[in-house]
Amino acid sequence: MFSEMIHLLGQNRVPDQEDLKRRLAVALVKKAGVLQQPKACWSADPKINPSAVHMLWASVIIEDIDALATVVGMIGVELSSGSKKINLNEFLTEKLSILGALPPNPEKSGWLKVKIISASEILKLPIEPHVP
Repeated sequence: MFSEMIHLLGQNRVPDQEDLKRRLAVALVKKAGVLQQPKACWSADPKINPSAVHMLWASVIIEDIDALATVVGMIGVELSSGSKKINLNEFLTEKLSILGALPPNPEKSGWLKVKIISASEILKLPIEPHVP
């Protein structure tokens, strides 16, 4: 659902905000439906079960605090359902760092760094993610 967003970031281009809002709204509904099912029924198909990490990135890019909070909750559910326990804050910090590293030219992606730092502050992450 978010491959275009990732592709554009990889070209130092800003994804269309309205398109991301629409995609994220649909993804939130789909992910909520998936998470209501037993884990054994969770689909691996990203068209049915969108990537929570991609949803996190989209919510950061469009600066949607409500969606950000919802996605973080969804990530928490996914992490807690796994056999390996993963710290949510460490997971979020790592994924936000990956988002910051997607554009190949950091000088042209200052706008993204600002959004990532803002999201980190909102999420009260213990350490600022390393953003090139």
